[in-house]
Amino acid sequence: MFSDAQSLVRAASESTAEKKSAKLSMDMSAAGMGDMDIEMRMLDDAMYLRMPSGTPEADPEKPRMKLDLDELGAESGMDMNQMLEQNDPTKMLELLKESGDIVSTDENAKVDGQPATKYTVNVDFAKLMEQYGASAGDMVDVGELDIDTMPMEVWINADNLPVQFVIDMGEVMQKVIDASGESMPQGVSFEDASITAKYTDWGAPVTIEAPPESEIGEAGLPS
Repeated sequence: MFSDAQSLVRAASESTAEKKSAKLSMDMSAAGMGDMDIEMRMLDDAMYLRMPSGTPEADPEKPRMKLDLDELGAESGMDMNQMLEQNDPTKMLELLKESGDIVSTDENAKVDGQPATKYTVNVDFAKLMEQYGASAGDMVDVGELDIDTMPMEVWINADNLPVQFVIDMGEVMQKVIDASGESMPQGVSFEDASITAKYTDWGAPVTIEAPPESEIGEAGLPS
């Protein structure tokens, strides 16, 4: 068990560097938004995206879309390589090292039935938004939200490998919506919004294949 974020990050970074690879699954949840699981595959200069079921743009017959990363970056004005690096657990660990303070520890936690130690860490909100808040920044100046820190939970297994991160986005999203003046559809609430990232199969061989052409529909992101 670690008493400070710097020691935790140092041990976890050494373990992740040794294993080098892991399977990532992400879930973004908010009341009234339904299933928000998104599958993303990266191969060469293309991204294959499967949108959540029920998304208006999702075709059940062809649930995936192929996006050219160079074209997507040019259209959005974003550095796609930098955006994709955000999913690297070492980037999250760096954030904890730079601005995190451990506020609670649970040595008896579990992730999918496997034992792990859960750390709750308060991270610097400005640095978190700099790394992960591009979409919020499009709606409102995040510097006006009057939030200093926000809680992040990280689960570390017996091998000092991160197996789960959870970021509570409820307060942030509510303040972003209030500041933007936008109204949410009936039944939709971001009060309990969160982002969960799970890392499994550390060190296992990785093989990435493009999905069958029969599953790929017309390219385009939800508006």
